[in-house]
This record gives sequence, C-alpha cells and structure tokens, in this order.
Amino acid sequence: MAIFNWHIGSYQKGRATSQSNYIWRREEFSYLNDLVATGCGNLPPWCNGDPAVYFAAADLYERKNGSACRHLTLSLPRELTLRDWILLVEEYIARDLGPKPYQYAIHNVLAEGQGHPHAHILYSDRVSDGLERSADTFFRRANPKSPTLGGCKKDSGGQSPKQLSLGVITRKKLWEEGLNQALETAGHGARVHYQSGKWTPNI
Repeated sequence: MAIFNWHIGSYQKGRATSQSNYIWRREEFSYLNDLVATGCGNLPPWCNGDPAVYFAAADLYERKNGSACRHLTLSLPRELTLRDWILLVEEYIARDLGPKPYQYAIHNVLAEGQGHPHAHILYSDRVSDGLERSADTFFRRANPKSPTLGGCKKDSGGQSPKQLSLGVITRKKLWEEGLNQALETAGHGARVHYQSGKWTPNI
C-alpha cells in the first residue's frame, strides 16, 4: 500500500559523517544488509566523487553549533520496482535540492515477509556559486562583498519560521506529485496526500 511519509532532520557539526556512513551502510553500519541502491551528486572537486569526504569536511569546518547536514527520510511504495524507486528519488532530488551537494540511499528492510522500502537523502544547504574553493574555505561564512574570501552561502539562512514552514509544505507537495505520478505511470490506482499521509484509490 502506498503511504505518504516525509520526514526531515537536521544535524549539527560532528554528526554528518555518522549519518553519511549510516545511509550507505559503511564503517560501523556495514553489518546491515538492506542497502539496495545509492547515488550522489553536486559534490565539489576536492571530494573526488565521494560524499563521505564532503560530510567529513562539514564536520571539521562548519561553524560551531552550525548545521552540517540535513536528512530526509521518504517511504517508497511497495507497488513500484527498484528501477521505479531510483527514478522517483533522483527526479525528486533534482526538483527539490537543485545544485546542493547530496547523497542518497534506498533501503528495503524485510518485515513479516514484506519489504519496507524507504529512501534516505543526506544533503547540505551550501550552494556553490561556481568559484573554486578548498574544503576549509568552502564552509566559511559567505562574504557578499568579497566572495573569494568567504565560503558558499547557505540557502536556509535568514528565513523566518513562517517562511521555513511554508517551504516544508512546498517540498512535501513536490514529493506527493512525484509519488503519484510514479504510481500512475506504473499503472497503479493508489494515490497519496501530503496532509494526511493516507492513500486513496484512483476511481
């Protein structure tokens, strides 16, 4: 049964590496055997394509008490295939995160003989402005007057609680739209609603 579950968490400096390892089942989480797909993107050149390098740098260089990463958890419909899940998650990332650095993983935990598929998306609010920076410079506070002397700006900065709340609603609607489109494309009648988390048959 398709359900709507969209949850976001924020982790301060010092916790990003653990979250990165957790969703990709690395290091202390390697004993978990539910990883079925991974992906990443928008990483600075100094990461060499490895998101673990990025989030380790966030733990090292982000300002004290600053957010090092954000973590989305999304339920995936059992009605869809692994290929459908990957396409759904990657299309949502492109629409929701844009140019932000990210990594994702899809897990499928067996529960009472049935799968419990879900996706984790770990990302940074730092948005590249096209300037090349070293890791220690990348996470500095942005300097609008002299961009080369500062780091990449966080797009979450300066927003009021109301703006942040409205932003969450917009992001949930994006996931609802993508999820329902994927179900329709696959020929399934179930539909989800972001407000209730429930589904309805498409009559």
